[in-house]
Amino acid sequence: MTNDTGMMHIASAFNLPIVSLWGQTTPKFGMSPYKPNELSLIVEPNPLKRTLSKLGNKKTSRHVMLTIDVEIIARQLDNIIKE
Repeated sequence: MTNDTGMMHIASAFNLPIVSLWGQTTPKFGMSPYKPNELSLIVEPNPLKRTLSKLGNKKTSRHVMLTIDVEIIARQLDNIIKE
């Protein structure tokens, strides 16, 4: 896990599964993994709770990440570990 997309892109280059959490920005702005592994998961918070910006530099609630459903993440991590 990383706070920047750099390591996500490296993992993608090695075809590793990625669980990518997005806060104030979105992969739709062009920073998503190039070729995500079939087990990869991109998770975004509730769109009504955040202010989007390409670089994540617009203010939004500091609790925006709390709107992400941790059960989805846990299930996917379990799938990755089983593989």
